[in-house]
Amino acid sequence: MVDWKETLRLLHTSDIHIGDEYAPARRLTELTALVDAAIAQRVDALLIVGDFFDSTRVKRQDVEAALSQLARLTVPTIITNGNHDALDNPSIYDRIHLGDACKHIYFVDDTDGRQIVLDDLHLAIWARAMLGHEPCHRPLQGYRRHPDGYWQVVLAHGYYFPSGEPPDRSSPIQAQEIAALECDYLALGH
Repeated sequence: MVDWKETLRLLHTSDIHIGDEYAPARRLTELTALVDAAIAQRVDALLIVGDFFDSTRVKRQDVEAALSQLARLTVPTIITNGNHDALDNPSIYDRIHLGDACKHIYFVDDTDGRQIVLDDLHLAIWARAMLGHEPCHRPLQGYRRHPDGYWQVVLAHGYYFPSGEPPDRSSPIQAQEIAALECDYLALGH
């Protein structure tokens, strides 16, 4: 039997945009502050919901600086991509393998969706990677709750559309999809 917490402390963010050509130093300063907050608040996991990187043109020194910040953490860090760091060709992830950078980093790169299961936290985190930022990309498509009754978190990077409003942008997330989710927390980004 797994001994699990009644509550979890999750820190959720998105759109860090490492390598932003207009403010690269500021983006690294913001990431440092995020990691400092995660450590100070003793979070159980860090969730980064898309656009960790700004483009495919991120300089090597910015990548290394960002990874050194994430290496300061010891908690699971779950990252999925967004429209700025999509998996289409070329992709920043052709040359950077986040999962290899630190053992506590989990990168969701499955375009059909993937469940990351953290048994020690009794936590399941599902996300669907974005191949390209297109109207046909449905961030919540294919989601299924983890069967073991774990805390269930869903990550989705896209545009939110209220009920009855037809989606006219790429990567739509509609209110009725959210209402139908069986999860304990929905972490959105964009």
